[in-house]
Amino acid sequence: THTHAHAHTHLLADQATEPLVRAALRLDIPFAVVPCCTFAALNSHRKMAAGQGVVSHKSLCAYLAELDPQRCVQGALLPFAGRNRLLYRANLRCYQADYEVGR
Repeated sequence: THTHAHAHTHLLADQATEPLVRAALRLDIPFAVVPCCTFAALNSHRKMAAGQGVVSHKSLCAYLAELDPQRCVQGALLPFAGRNRLLYRANLRCYQADYEVGR
């Protein structure tokens, strides 16, 4: 089970990305994901904190970051072409990231 996991890491997990992030947050374990597809039509229930829908890769990344009530999700760009935006939460300490996820 996930209760004994020390971290979740997923590259291009597609439709599993949100459940993986939610599970890691619920279990309070570190995670790293590289979100890919938005699946906006299949996930029309997703809404940003301000109420707008999640319809782009940028809004998906912001939405996933907003799932963390402590606002500790950080982001980084990986050095390759394509979907290269890494979202992660280290859980070692929570601080304001230099890189803002939704930008």
